[in-house]
Amino acid sequence: MRRSNNILAVPVGNELKDIIVSGARATKLSRADVMRNGLQIGVPELVRRLRSPRRPLAEYLDKFAGLPVVTREAVGPVKF
Repeated sequence: MRRSNNILAVPVGNELKDIIVSGARATKLSRADVMRNGLQIGVPELVRRLRSPRRPLAEYLDKFAGLPVVTREAVGPVKF
């Protein structure tokens, strides 16, 4: 199988670089293979999440245990 020369230079911060390096050590893959596989797994999930309709903040907060959902009726108007 011949690889194409499509190289994407992606700047990463120190935290992400450390995650890539530790993933490469744990899996015994190269850093490039870790990044390639991570993108193949992660990009479709990112697209799926961003394509889904936006939900109100209250629905997100409902997922956290112990936090009640606040309705608009329970909160008074905010003046800035």
